[in-house]
Amino acid sequence: MMFNSLRCLLLLSLGVLASGVAAERRAAGAPADFITVADGQFVLNGQPYTAVGVTNYPFTSGNIESIERVLYHARAAGITLVRAVNVFSVAHNYGAGGADFSRWNEEAHWREIDRLLDLADRLGMHVLLDLSDFRTVILDGLNIDPWSADAYPYYDEMVAWVTQRVNGDNGCRYADDPTIFQWLISGEPVPYGFTGNIHNMSRHVNVIEDLIFHVAEELKEHDPNHLVSAGGLLHFSGVPLDRHGQAYWRTIWSHPAIDCGAIHVYPGSFGGELTGEWTRLDEYQAYCQSIGKPLVLEEWGINQNEHDEATEIDYLTRGFDRAWELGIPVNIYWNWDPVGGYSIFTSRAEPLLAILSANAVRWGAPTPFPRFAEAVITGPLLFDFEAPAEAFVSTGYGGNAGPPTISADRAWTGEHALAVPVSFPSTAWNFAGVLTEFNPTRDWRGAGFIACNVWVPEHATDLSIKFMLHNVEEGWIAYVQQPEGERNNWLLPGQWNQVYGDLRPESLAFTRAGTAAAPGLDRVVRLTLEIHHAAGGAPYSGPVYIDALRLGDARTPYTPVGGHVWGRMR
Repeated sequence: MMFNSLRCLLLLSLGVLASGVAAERRAAGAPADFITVADGQFVLNGQPYTAVGVTNYPFTSGNIESIERVLYHARAAGITLVRAVNVFSVAHNYGAGGADFSRWNEEAHWREIDRLLDLADRLGMHVLLDLSDFRTVILDGLNIDPWSADAYPYYDEMVAWVTQRVNGDNGCRYADDPTIFQWLISGEPVPYGFTGNIHNMSRHVNVIEDLIFHVAEELKEHDPNHLVSAGGLLHFSGVPLDRHGQAYWRTIWSHPAIDCGAIHVYPGSFGGELTGEWTRLDEYQAYCQSIGKPLVLEEWGINQNEHDEATEIDYLTRGFDRAWELGIPVNIYWNWDPVGGYSIFTSRAEPLLAILSANAVRWGAPTPFPRFAEAVITGPLLFDFEAPAEAFVSTGYGGNAGPPTISADRAWTGEHALAVPVSFPSTAWNFAGVLTEFNPTRDWRGAGFIACNVWVPEHATDLSIKFMLHNVEEGWIAYVQQPEGERNNWLLPGQWNQVYGDLRPESLAFTRAGTAAAPGLDRVVRLTLEIHHAAGGAPYSGPVYIDALRLGDARTPYTPVGGHVWGRMR
């Protein structure tokens, strides 16, 4: 049995009881391995806790395979903390009104979170579980103002359910799992009066405070083991004072059920002295220290589509240096995924990862780091794209720029590949695609993965691939991959990428077709490959090359290289 399972059983046998909110938030007498707060510091087993982390947005829109790849790769870069967002994404991605409230606690989806927590524990990592998108589920799924008192019962239901959930992988109740660093309630609330802001979710600061405090107290009642954060605050300029006559961030951070301050810093100057909220970071840090709480730099980054590599490197270096100078213990970079230019994995991946890794060591990450080796999908070829025509046609989507052709300009194997012309002339989200139909239908029940290799040029920095299977006989369509949030379908520019989708029965991707039943892999009649351009991404028009489309009946594991053994590192 895993270490975490044994520890959770011990906690249950001891009958850990809620003890209220103390001035020292469980600094004395807390269960072993939980992060606590004392004297303005995070503390883990009597020692200061510091970390460099990353946000993985949208983390849980993928499947278990994607989660494994993200965590193994992040840990190999020295990252010991992941902020998991959109934990209710399965609910707010579906439904006629944009959300289906009944799905917020869908079991198949939460099995992903189980795997995330269990694997993070085994890799010696911590996880911030960000509950912010529950407000979207309430608004779009119930047509209720998520900041109003009418929403409180739904938050109460959610808090009770999530904290008491038992992890299906290791048997640990979430409230007893020290892998969870803290709960985040509702990041980036938008107060009325914010300078230059027009937003349909704007609320008076008193309303924002009331909701955050209500949920924080509920979390403390159901789960006294974990720290609670309001979520990172972003909007400061021009915000009216609250009922106490002070800035809302002071009131929120000083509340006894809130364990730390948290801030998102956008924008800043690039290539010069840090400006904006960077210049006030010392004020926020000093205030938190005056009330005995640490400050988390929960989110910051730079849009690569707007700045060259030298500027980005300079900004990252200055940002980390500023946080280090002020003694900020937890520093979380945005973003691990490709979201509108805020991504590590572009043609600049090598220097960006080097900066993250160097600062991870600075913030106390154990060394040496294990090296990351990609999984390799092997299996019989469906198409090698060597024939003059291999049955693929354009989907006619908005981003298609003509029919696909067999081209000798690029090849992963053999001498040819499928060239798909695309046109993404702006920074708007768009997509193109190709499809092929099977007659007779194909039986893919024994396959574990579907994979291919894809090449895009260096200036195509914001593209990803999604596989889609169809079984017309059953009216069934399965998105094997969501278009974003999938570490295993990003297209790193200037190189060949292996991209793949998970066909295994436990893959959540199939349930997103609208049914939790096993999909009809025995009668696949159509395969579509969609090429997605991320919102905010750099424009690109030209070919995307696809080769070696195959069914994967084997996958090498994510493995460390160089003799370092994966395992608990805290």
